[in-house]
Amino acid sequence: MDVIQFFNDVADSEEAMSRITHKLCRNIIQGLDEATLWELRSRASLDWYLRKLVDARLEKQGPSDAAPIQYNKSWRAYLKDIQQRKLGRISLARKKLREAFPHIEWQAQCKILSFFLQDSSKDARTWALQTLMYQWEMFAGRGERLRSQWVAMVLDLWEKYKERDVALFIIRHADEACVLRLDQELAKVVGYQRVALRLGANPHYELDTSRLSTLEWLYAMAKLQRPVCREACEAALAEMLMETIASNSCPPMREVDTFSFALDDGVSLALWCLGELKHPDLIMDFAFCDRRLQTDLSYLRNLSISPEKYWEVMCRAAPSYFSLPRIREYKLERFEEFLKRYPIFRDLVEKYGFGIA
Repeated sequence: MDVIQFFNDVADSEEAMSRITHKLCRNIIQGLDEATLWELRSRASLDWYLRKLVDARLEKQGPSDAAPIQYNKSWRAYLKDIQQRKLGRISLARKKLREAFPHIEWQAQCKILSFFLQDSSKDARTWALQTLMYQWEMFAGRGERLRSQWVAMVLDLWEKYKERDVALFIIRHADEACVLRLDQELAKVVGYQRVALRLGANPHYELDTSRLSTLEWLYAMAKLQRPVCREACEAALAEMLMETIASNSCPPMREVDTFSFALDDGVSLALWCLGELKHPDLIMDFAFCDRRLQTDLSYLRNLSISPEKYWEVMCRAAPSYFSLPRIREYKLERFEEFLKRYPIFRDLVEKYGFGIA
């Protein structure tokens, strides 16, 4: 199986974050050569842990450690094959240039990156963008003029393609004024939260809370290390708990996991934010209530019920243990918010009498 396809399949699976999956992927990464590692870095969907492993391998593996690569001709000849659109040679030439890239001089690397950024192939553009983004100091750290040239090239790409990788590059490396000018366009492609995290580095920038969910806002405030009062944090955690209870969807579990609302991704992220925002007391309050709930439901584990059934019982019992509004009231509030956002559905509700059970 193709390595890139394998890692993309892993990323789409429910076991993507499991320890067993990470262990297998770590072993695979350990056995890959440098050229494949660069391909993996630019084309595969990697979570933060696997990306860190690939980066660590690439840092350790210099040209002197790499296996010798056989070239039939110079990098200039391969580049010429692409420029002249020689049929049957273009794909091979792109592959050879990527393989040769770590082993050639800096000026040649810049020329290849510049050419690939303007290539008609999306894979080639993505590879060039990823390389430039994660080795920014190497290629743009020699003066403002060079930095401006790279950014200008990427902005031209943005005008043509409006692709996700281009948006991420602009948010990361363009100046603040440029990101602010393209705020709405970038947010359509990658979401406002990423834009807010970049612009929020300026303490005078006010986050637009109307464009963020409660959890997105809490995460942005935590990442930017902006203070949030205890009451707002408590309300945000309560909202995430209510969303989890309302959805009544048991998260993927491993045999070693103990039941807890902290297994839910949203609740887990909210708890992380509370720690970053210096409200450990709220986390301890949650842990106390959660532990008391699990203790009181421990008799169910001897009945051999499924995790999904146990989670359902947890959700029904939770409002008695946590300081939460009634679940029916919460669902009605969310339903009303939905109707305000999509007024066309209000007529259907009024006509057919849909409601919340």
